[in-house]
Amino acid sequence: MDDKYITFGNILINRDKLYNKNILSIRNMKDKVIEGCNSCKVSCKFVNIIGDFDDKKDTVIDQYNNLEQREQFLYDKLVMLGKMRRTLCNNIEQSIKSIKDLYENQQIDDKYYKEYVFTMYIFGCINRKDIRNALVQEKKEF
Repeated sequence: MDDKYITFGNILINRDKLYNKNILSIRNMKDKVIEGCNSCKVSCKFVNIIGDFDDKKDTVIDQYNNLEQREQFLYDKLVMLGKMRRTLCNNIEQSIKSIKDLYENQQIDDKYYKEYVFTMYIFGCINRKDIRNALVQEKKEF
């Protein structure tokens, strides 16, 4: 593409937003928004991991393990969307187990509920109908 984006497998990450504002903003290769992947604030640690990828450096498991759980889910979601599961450090199986446990035990922070529901969809834990049901259920509870 161009210098505006970091090509992360099959997705694009807005370079300026990530490096200058710590905002993760992703698009598909046609520069279209990906359903369920809204822009979100991320930590400097997360930015550094993506920056290492951008600089063609390997991500080590210690960097990944130092992320908060939500950002581990975000990173693994990027790996899944980018179809880079076999080439990049990840812990997707553990993320899938953890996010299922959080959902089943209703321990998802309200602030990130929608993000987690779409992450579960991307991880293959739920289908489209389940997304709608989960989001409708969320509205009833509040």
